[in-house]
Amino acid sequence: MKINKRSYYGDGSYNVTEGLKKRRISDWKRQGIICRKGETYEDLHNIYHNAVRCEACKLFFEGGRGTKSGKTKTGKCLDHNHTTGHFRQIICRSCNTHNSYVKYYIVDWLNMLGEY
Repeated sequence: MKINKRSYYGDGSYNVTEGLKKRRISDWKRQGIICRKGETYEDLHNIYHNAVRCEACKLFFEGGRGTKSGKTKTGKCLDHNHTTGHFRQIICRSCNTHNSYVKYYIVDWLNMLGEY
């Protein structure tokens, strides 16, 4: 039996929100994402859940995964350094695919060259 997006309690009831939170935190750990100093994965989830704007382009997030409309962005992404795993910020999907590469990967690559 496949249980998807639900956290079951002993009495057979479930909490969808808590199940999604556990799954998201589990995914972050599996991907090797490391919290900022002094923060827990619970804190990181609260930052993610409460984010209303992309920290890169400053446009507001729409309510989940929809289409772009006007001056809003869809899809939150947890931006992190792919070399170290350290969490950086919450950004929209388009900034994650474009700006992350330009801003961070090139800087990370240049930093690695300097260490070499």
